[in-house]
Amino acid sequence: MLLLMVQEEHLPFTFGEKPKVKRFARALDKRASLWNHKAICEHMGDHRVLIDDNRTAFFKDLCQFEGDRCMAIAFDLWKNSHTQDHYGAMNVTWCDTEMKKFKINDMESVALPMMVVNTCLLDFSLFEQTSHNAINIEAWLNGCLKKSDLTYENCMVMIPDGHSPNISAMDKIEEEDSAVESAICLCHEIQRTVLMAAGLGGISRENPEVAALFKKLSKIGSKLRNSPKCAKALKEAQEHFGESSTTISSKGATRWGGLHTNCRETNRISTIVNPTLISIGKSNLYLNDMELWSEEFVGPGGVVEIDFTQLQLTPQEMLLCREAEAILRQPHIAAKQIEGLNDIAADEQYPTIYGLYLFMSSPNVPIHVPRTITWPLEDKITYDVRMPHELSPPMQLLRTGIAEELKERVIKKGPLNCELVMFKLNPSRKEYPFLTASQIDRMNNLYADEFDFMSRHMGLEVQEDVPALPPVEEEVITTNEATGDFMDMMSGGLMFDDAQPAVLSSPTTEKDAYASLTNEELREFGGYPVLKGGKQAIKFDVRIFWANPKVATKFPVHKRMAFKYYKVLRHEATSERTFSQSGMTASDKRKKMDPENLSNATMCADNQGHFPVSAKELQAKHQSRKAAAKAASSSASSSASSSSASSD
Repeated sequence: MLLLMVQEEHLPFTFGEKPKVKRFARALDKRASLWNHKAICEHMGDHRVLIDDNRTAFFKDLCQFEGDRCMAIAFDLWKNSHTQDHYGAMNVTWCDTEMKKFKINDMESVALPMMVVNTCLLDFSLFEQTSHNAINIEAWLNGCLKKSDLTYENCMVMIPDGHSPNISAMDKIEEEDSAVESAICLCHEIQRTVLMAAGLGGISRENPEVAALFKKLSKIGSKLRNSPKCAKALKEAQEHFGESSTTISSKGATRWGGLHTNCRETNRISTIVNPTLISIGKSNLYLNDMELWSEEFVGPGGVVEIDFTQLQLTPQEMLLCREAEAILRQPHIAAKQIEGLNDIAADEQYPTIYGLYLFMSSPNVPIHVPRTITWPLEDKITYDVRMPHELSPPMQLLRTGIAEELKERVIKKGPLNCELVMFKLNPSRKEYPFLTASQIDRMNNLYADEFDFMSRHMGLEVQEDVPALPPVEEEVITTNEATGDFMDMMSGGLMFDDAQPAVLSSPTTEKDAYASLTNEELREFGGYPVLKGGKQAIKFDVRIFWANPKVATKFPVHKRMAFKYYKVLRHEATSERTFSQSGMTASDKRKKMDPENLSNATMCADNQGHFPVSAKELQAKHQSRKAAAKAASSSASSSASSSSASSD
């Protein structure tokens, strides 16, 4: 019964709080009453043990199948604001095959197998150390792996967020095992470049006008959304223009993720912003240590009184806000694309960053600046198309700053070795404009080495190595001339207008067969239907290609390599989602939830879908634990009685 409730997404700690959950429980078994807190915690502990056993067995088999060093890990730390306890989340990803439907037209669709990335929590537990230094974080990471019978030798890549102790911890791990790769989450890198370019990063760059604008928008954002008039107007505008709404905390959007949202939503209600601020007048605003305006005096409880009539936006600031929306739209799109679990294939993550860098550094790309929206609403949002040099100087500085920061933070460092192998495992890639000559050389050598390793691991004869390319001494990062729209730079994949059948060619070796794949073969075995200009066309997707059974038969080694490497996601958004889930579990009604219970609830809710535990297994585990506890109690009683008798 408890398991059925969990499967229906009724978290066990909501059993006594919601009438809907109570009715659901009683409908399952009218004889039963809801468990008390102790019984719920005991059942969740049993559930956690069984799920941990299933997950550990799964990843043991995965390491045997793909090779010992195959785990792709992401991790981060989180603070429970109610109890002030700190928790750590470690997530792992792997590839699987699922059937996906693709729309042919309004009446027809086709189902095709597709390689997808799955993720789950490897561990979510209390971070017991008071200091978040590199030594303590490394010890926690090592302990998390040991719980699942894993070590650093099983890890191919580990992705932290941009917090400096996490980076230092990875440096210690790489000193211990140099084969473990690591890189900062790409979404954090994008967002950090925006802060730095806006003059909000604390070092190196100054952009006072943009910094002042973003601070002002952060202050007024939550107040505007809490105003009934503004909230209604914003909702009407979003529905009218077909935009998705964004829920903003009553404490305001204060971090990098809220900058684009603040600019966009302020622009949608620009004509009523100043009148609303005048009507608000003086009001209290909650601040915390993550605010952008740290120079403000913060009173008791993190509250400061602000005169919102002094925060009205000038015409120049309104213009800057619209230009900021246009510039920040591209980093926003790139981050959303990268952090989406299955929106794009894993080998498109680094090229997306490179495309963003090209767009921000090119002087010949169009910038679509939204015009002022008046009420009643226009039929659609209209834009002024401007060239970069036509933007206001602060926005030109913002744009070039983003490009320079991306170059320093990501482009100069280049892709990880596992990403280079991924690029080679996309047969539609014939050119690599986002790589330098030495990176292409390294990619070919890594691909050859991995092919030989996987061949031996599968018990196949190792084929002759591909001759290594001569080393390239000069390392040059070129800025290709970009003239198109940013979405054009991000969109990849071959397009085919016809759909003639093809058969795979039969060269002498698997390497040769892979190298000689034709466009017709790619279309036949990796294509899916799309509408292009009102006509049906076929577009290539590498995830469909490697999930095709015919391709798997022809390229067994490459197929296993693809499933090994395409699970590498260069972001830790999976850990961030875990914290959101835990935060909802540890709500205001459960402020003092025991850390072990919160850990068990979070792990069971996350893992049940991937490593299911049946009701019979849970019942058997519960009875076994009860019997063991009863036997231990009887043994203790007998020992006490014997001791008492002997003393008499």
